Amino acid sequence: MGPWPHGAGQLKIKLKFYLYLNRKFMFGLYLGIFLFIIGLLIFKNSGSTIILLIIALELLLLAVGLIFTHTSFILDDFIGTSIAFYLLSLAGAESAVLLSVILAYYPKRGTLTVS
Repeated sequence: MGPWPHGAGQLKIKLKFYLYLNRKFMFGLYLGIFLFIIGLLIFKNSGSTIILLIIALELLLLAVGLIFTHTSFILDDFIGTSIAFYLLSLAGAESAVLLSVILAYYPKRGTLTVS
């Protein structure tokens, strides 16, 4: 009869299908982690350029939002999605504030580098 009890063949097929779907589902998490690492690298290596710092912060916030949304989809709850909505609005507000700071900073200094 083998190591599997009666009817376990269907369970084996379901398990293989779940693992196949799980690999496909993990792509979003891997993409979010990859974007987060890219954002950290840009933030670290941007030197003193304000524009690159803003792009890096946006990338970090959006990568975290992607991770929360994807985890929420996998766990089948709404908490991660609501946190992602909050992060998205926070990223938009942060962009608006930092771009207004740039508009005020550039005419006085004549450059967009932070000393």
